[in-house]
Amino acid sequence: MLELRQFEDGDAAEVWELHNLALHDVSAHAGDGPWDEDLRSIRASYLDNGGEFLVGLVNGRVVAMGALRRLNGSAAEVKRMRVHPRFQRRGFGRLVLARLERRAVELG
Repeated sequence: MLELRQFEDGDAAEVWELHNLALHDVSAHAGDGPWDEDLRSIRASYLDNGGEFLVGLVNGRVVAMGALRRLNGSAAEVKRMRVHPRFQRRGFGRLVLARLERRAVELG
């Protein structure tokens, strides 16, 4: 069963690990660079700017994540959707996306 909750600062290392693992799994990792700055400062990049960053946990371990970045007063974009390769095809990505969509509506 997946537990979804908002990112907490103590999740940072597991989020970074999941991000890298998921990209390597599909041969899409471009290496570390400035394009990953948001993941080095999740609170400032998402939560403090009126967005959202969710983590999905199984047995206390981060196995899914997704973010909502506010673009302006009425628009946002979904970012950083990842599911651990061993936990794919269980609907976890769909659950994260549905929660982000609900949150986008709440945020206007």
